[in-house]
Amino acid sequence: MKLNFIEYFKANLNLINKLIHFDNSTYWVNGELFPQIINKSYETFNVFIITFFISIVISTILTCIIFTFFQKNSSLIGEILDYIDAIPDLLIISLLQLFVITFFKKTGILLAKISGFGHESSVLLPIIILSVPSITYFTKVSLLSVKNEVIKNYILLAKSKGLSNTFIFSRHIFRNILYELFINSKTLIWSMLSTLVIIEYLFQNQGIFHFLLSYREPEVFVLVMLLIYLPFFVCYKIALLFIPNNYEKDVK
Repeated sequence: MKLNFIEYFKANLNLINKLIHFDNSTYWVNGELFPQIINKSYETFNVFIITFFISIVISTILTCIIFTFFQKNSSLIGEILDYIDAIPDLLIISLLQLFVITFFKKTGILLAKISGFGHESSVLLPIIILSVPSITYFTKVSLLSVKNEVIKNYILLAKSKGLSNTFIFSRHIFRNILYELFINSKTLIWSMLSTLVIIEYLFQNQGIFHFLLSYREPEVFVLVMLLIYLPFFVCYKIALLFIPNNYEKDVK
């Protein structure tokens, strides 16, 4: 098999030309991409956004609890989280599906859909599966950030005044580690998106990644990547406008 560079560049130029002079009726050989690609994106981002906010809230609560009550055991808890984080996504998916099927056989109650069918998607199980590694990762990052923060003088001063750990975390530490968490959220997001590819394939959810795996034409790939990348790029750029410069300098 020989790589033809001339045809390769011609194909790329043709694709760029299609994007610049976009025509929904002629862009894709299989028909119009819009609005179906938007509907597929909604399916994916619906699961992603719910999971992301659940992960942020739960990991913040866990970090606060660990800092307040189990600060001396934080290293051990970090190791436990490492073991949980090492569990393969496929194993989590298989175990949860097996649990739902077994429970249904025993009780006749279907706790959640184990697979999508047609336009109906499985939502609960994908959210749970996606939440497990997300919560463990963000909790680990939060604990590490807190560990670096508690050795600073203002924390020692606050403790010497008799302030509770809960008050110190909520009023001082959490605010000061926000920028570091914001930076690490990029890794979390791309990790979640890669896991979503597996989830949509195995659950047969009709999301944007399932659509991409079904139609692997370059035209589809480029538009899907733009629909995924641009919203995050814009959101992060807007968020950076509201972050004081001293936060960035402190992290650097």
